[in-house]
Amino acid sequence: MNEKSLFDKFPNLDDASELINILEEENIEFSIVENAFDVDITFTGNKISGVQIILDSADFERVEKLKIAKAEAQVDLTDKTHYLFKFSTKELYEIIEKRDEWSSYDYAFAKKLLEERGENISDEFLETLRGKRNEDLDKPEKSTYREIRAGYISAFLGGLLGIIIGWYLWKSKKTNTNGEKVFAYSETDRKHGLNITILGIVILSFIIIYRVVIFLKGVS
Repeated sequence: MNEKSLFDKFPNLDDASELINILEEENIEFSIVENAFDVDITFTGNKISGVQIILDSADFERVEKLKIAKAEAQVDLTDKTHYLFKFSTKELYEIIEKRDEWSSYDYAFAKKLLEERGENISDEFLETLRGKRNEDLDKPEKSTYREIRAGYISAFLGGLLGIIIGWYLWKSKKTNTNGEKVFAYSETDRKHGLNITILGIVILSFIIIYRVVIFLKGVS
C-alpha cells in the first residue's frame, strides 16, 4: 500500500474546488482535511493552513499532469489584460522552472506565451527543468545558527520551547516531490535536535523534581 501524503493546500474549499473536481472526474481517491495545523518552520508556533488535499503518493505525478492539461485547455492568449504579458522572457522562464510556486494556469499561460514569442519549449526541456527543480526541493531544509542557538539556550534554561525546537529539528518530516515523507533537516541538524531535546528534558525534569522537593519540605 502506498503512503497517503499532502498533495496541495489552499486557503479554503472554494480555492480547492478545481482540484477536487479533477480528482472526482478521474475517480482518484483523495481526502480533505479542513482547518489543518502546520508547524511554522520559524518556530513561531502553529498556524492554520486551511484545506489540505491528501492523495496516494503514487497518484502525485498523474494528478499534476491532469492539472496542467486542464489549465492549458483554458489558456486564452487573446486576453491581453493578463498580467503575465508584462513579464520578460527571463521572468516567464522562471515561472516554468518553479512551477510549484505558481498556479497551473499561470504555468500553462507562461509556457504558451513563451512559445508565442518564438521560444522552443520542448517536452525534453520541461522534463529537464522538472528534474532539476525536484532535486532542489528534495534537499533537506537548512536550519540557521540562530535557531539552533535558541534551542540550546531554551533547553539550558529548562524551557519547554527548547524541547519543542529540538524535537522539530530531530523529527520533522516533509513530503518530497514523489509523495514520500522524508526528514526535513540534514543529519547534522537532526543530531543537534536530538541533543537539544535530551538536554531540555533532563534539565526540565531536574527543575520539576527540585520544586517538588522544596514544596514537600515546605509542607512538612
